[in-house]
Amino acid sequence: MLVALYRFPNCKTAKSEGVSLNQLINLAVAEKISALRTEEFFRERRPRANVEKARKILKRAGKEAPREGDEISNSLRRSTVTTISTLSKTASRFE
Repeated sequence: MLVALYRFPNCKTAKSEGVSLNQLINLAVAEKISALRTEEFFRERRPRANVEKARKILKRAGKEAPREGDEISNSLRRSTVTTISTLSKTASRFE
């Protein structure tokens, strides 16, 4: 794959991101390493997980209003609800 990228020095993705092809490749490698480390982190900790306790914590609602600047927009609120729903479904597969 890297060889194929080097054959196209005017890579559209690098141009659209405003970076050189070398920077784009470095970023892609760094992101992949980060993803692998994150996966390993959760794999190591999965045996100690208490899904029920985590769900109880996530369901708790704060009693204070958000501070100025910490409010959540309606679009972000919908996105967050979708993400939490997806995470909940994913977590239930590991029970």
